[in-house]
Formats: sequence, C-alpha cells, structure tokens
Amino acid sequence: EFDTSYCARTYKNRFKQLQFVTESLISDHFVPAFSIPCETHAQIRDVYDQLIVQGFEGLILKHETHKYTFKRSKDWVKVKETKTADLQCTAVIEGTGKYEGMVGAITCEGVVEGKHVTVNVGSGLSDAQREWEDGTFLCETIEVKYNAVIQDSKTGDYSLFLPRFVCVRIDK
Repeated sequence: EFDTSYCARTYKNRFKQLQFVTESLISDHFVPAFSIPCETHAQIRDVYDQLIVQGFEGLILKHETHKYTFKRSKDWVKVKETKTADLQCTAVIEGTGKYEGMVGAITCEGVVEGKHVTVNVGSGLSDAQREWEDGTFLCETIEVKYNAVIQDSKTGDYSLFLPRFVCVRIDK
C-alpha cells in the first residue's frame, strides 16, 4: 500500500489489523493509538473534554468507513484546544521575501499559565496589518491565540505553541 499510495481497506479494518499485529510489540516505548466510537456531537464534546483534562492536546475524528489517502484529506478532522492570552509587544521583526520592508512578526512577552513567555507572532497578521508602522504594535497589548505553553529543552525558556495574532487590544 505504501509503495502504490493506494489503500482499499477501510479505517475500521486497518485499525483491527494494527491491533492484532501490535499486541506482541506493546511496551513502554510503543503504545498503539486508541479509538473511542462516537455517534453524536454531544459524545464528541464529552470525549474531547475528558481527553483535555487527562492532558491530551486534542483528538482526530475519522469515519470508520473512510479509506486512507496518502495526502491531506477532509476525512480526518483535527480538534485541538485553543486558548488566548494578552501579551505586550516588545519588538517588531521586519519581514523577508514578500514581506520585506513590512512587519514580518511581532515579539510579545507576558505571563501565561504561570510562566513568563516570549514568542514571535506572525501568523494571523493580514497583509494590510503588515504595512502598519512599527509603532502601531510596540508597547501595545496584543491578543494571541495559542494551543499550549511550551518549554525549550535547551534554554529552558517558555513560548507558545502555534501562536496566531488576533488583534491589538485597544481596551487594555
């Protein structure tokens, strides 16, 4: 299947086969994924809430009859927790390539979930916002969407996983 980039079996059948093959391989280093059948949106929300409480970052929804494709597919839906934080803009980083001479990213700092974070945020900025003067962002409170607080294993510094610019908070 890998060599031909074609899979004729459904997700349900592939999952059963994987469980059978991996039973003898399960160890502290190899644990197969688990599957929780859901029939309604309410069940999905309940399972999602339980997984977040247990420390998981989210879930992936798959229909049991879909067939694997070897590219991005709308048959898999990723559901991840999204949070927001209000941070201070401490620097503006010039863009490169298409964004040369414009705002490429803004450096934001603050306390999030009890940790002092520093993060560069470029995703979420529109082309029009990238053309704003640097001073538009500096020292302003910036609302940032993110998925988790992360720590650099080398420096010990904290940052945000998948930061996205939301807006300049003119109310703060």
